[in-house]
Amino acid sequence: MKVLNTTNSYCVGIIPSSSTCSIIAEFKAQIEVKYKIKNAHAFLPLIKLTDHFNWDEKNDFLLIDSLKKYTAQSYSMELEFSGFELIDDNFYLNINDKKQIGDFQQSLKYFLEIHNKIAFENYSLNNFDPKLLLFGYQETQRKLNKIWTDLKENSFNIHFIANKLCLINCISNNYEIVKEFELE
Repeated sequence: MKVLNTTNSYCVGIIPSSSTCSIIAEFKAQIEVKYKIKNAHAFLPLIKLTDHFNWDEKNDFLLIDSLKKYTAQSYSMELEFSGFELIDDNFYLNINDKKQIGDFQQSLKYFLEIHNKIAFENYSLNNFDPKLLLFGYQETQRKLNKIWTDLKENSFNIHFIANKLCLINCISNNYEIVKEFELE
């Protein structure tokens, strides 16, 4: 008899507005054409606010209820990003005002730890460095270095109102939105 694994790996994050995602997709398409990229990761632009955590999917309603309560008392925020960063094979934009989103993340993680007993062991409040994941490629290091060199010399800024929090099922390198929560 096969035992089904009912534990999923989740994270909580912010996905930019659809218009911002369209701008990023257009920019990504230009990069892919210019550098003849064929191995792009297929994931949405994302600002991860939590590390991945395991959660029993039969209790998803508890996690969803907690996030509803959290977002009901939280406010949307204006976010600005600029300055590329390459980590592994993923390109990011750095956030300009880290304090605002850092405070938001700290309160979210504390809320989930208290209400859902989720332990974020690998997380350090002192090492918080939020970034907007733009895109990633499975390419040779030489090609990634060339893209990186060119991107560092260019300006690409994103500005949007973060008015939704997303519970995301982290399936390998793909992210599946489980539920979106409106911020006040």
